[in-house]
Amino acid sequence: MSDFTVKDGILTEYTGFDENIVIPREVSIIGKNAFSYCTTLNTVQIPDTVTKIEHYAFNRCTNLTSVQIPNSVTKIESYAFSGCKKLTSIQLPDSITKIAAGTFQECTSLSSIHLPDSITAIEDYAFANCSSLTSIQIPEQVTTIGHSAFKLCTNLLSVKIPDSIKKISSFEFTLCTKLKTVSLPEKIKIEYNSFPKEAEIIYRKKESSPVSQKLSVPEAVTITVTEQQLLNGIDINTLVSQYSGKKVILKLKKSKSGIRKKICTFAPLTKSEIQKLSR
Repeated sequence: MSDFTVKDGILTEYTGFDENIVIPREVSIIGKNAFSYCTTLNTVQIPDTVTKIEHYAFNRCTNLTSVQIPNSVTKIESYAFSGCKKLTSIQLPDSITKIAAGTFQECTSLSSIHLPDSITAIEDYAFANCSSLTSIQIPEQVTTIGHSAFKLCTNLLSVKIPDSIKKISSFEFTLCTKLKTVSLPEKIKIEYNSFPKEAEIIYRKKESSPVSQKLSVPEAVTITVTEQQLLNGIDINTLVSQYSGKKVILKLKKSKSGIRKKICTFAPLTKSEIQKLSR
């Protein structure tokens, strides 16, 4: 008799006591509480037939150290791995778009985790009390970080909040007692008690284009000048220094004499030369 209870592709219960298991390929969803409190479980291999891991699926598997999550998984629901106190590391697939509420809460041995660039949201308590976590790279695509998401990460040393984040909620990094530096975008809203008081807050100025950087322009650039400018002569370096490698066309602004032609010279012109342009 199988230790796995599967109905319509949903694994609803595991009744065995094995330390290392391979989930059957007939499974497409690991159901709610399917392995909850399986304290003998040490490693799990999830097949690429699985697309979703539901709420509390591996909750309180206190001896779980390793999980292989395939790219077929597109959703990991809240508290799926909460309380897995011996889980040291986990590789999340690029198919995941958010870290749901409490997903890794109280994974006290989790020292490292790679968040793929596909992540856009980190919800409430996602990594709360991950007391062995020393660093985390928050992807540039993340736009929201939830309440107490990193609360009690007592070994977290530094964190960089990407420019995509516009607000830091209350208690996001509270009680992170070793947090020394926090890098924030220049314009961001910080709510009450978001960081420990001892942490140094560094605001990054938005990067601006260097003065020497060339402008992105079309293949041909048209500049309108006046008749008087042509008489006085035009400083070519000042006028076209930002259009390196481009064809620059001067267009003479319409004057009383009706002159309006495109010219390609920067030397001072006499009145007679200007008159010739109208012919």
